[in-house]
Amino acid sequence: MQKNRRCNRKMGQECLTIGFAVYLLKSPDSMPKPLPKVFFQHNASVARSNTFINLREVSCRFKLPPGTYCVIPSTFEPGEEGDFVLRVFTEKRNVMTEYDEDIGLTKPDEEPKKPIDDMTTYPVPSL
Repeated sequence: MQKNRRCNRKMGQECLTIGFAVYLLKSPDSMPKPLPKVFFQHNASVARSNTFINLREVSCRFKLPPGTYCVIPSTFEPGEEGDFVLRVFTEKRNVMTEYDEDIGLTKPDEEPKKPIDDMTTYPVPSL
């Protein structure tokens, strides 16, 4: 679900075109955060929204085997930023954690900012 879109509609902003993808994390404890670009190049999503649509929310129902998954909401247009609320309903008990950080999108003419510390950072790919 997109955050603050009802308020923004009053100011003339329409809903962004959004969707999501679900990825299975086979070795979650050894996966870097955020997931590197190479992860998405070598791993197909196990589920995704049927379509990207410009509504406030997108919902789907999936039957997935037990495991650790990463749900990635995104806008359809590369470089378009959006704030999301993620709601997951399950029939069985689950443990969920959030990993969120600013992704630092830059315009093509701008140089990316260097990390403040020695951590390796990876850009979040567009779906």
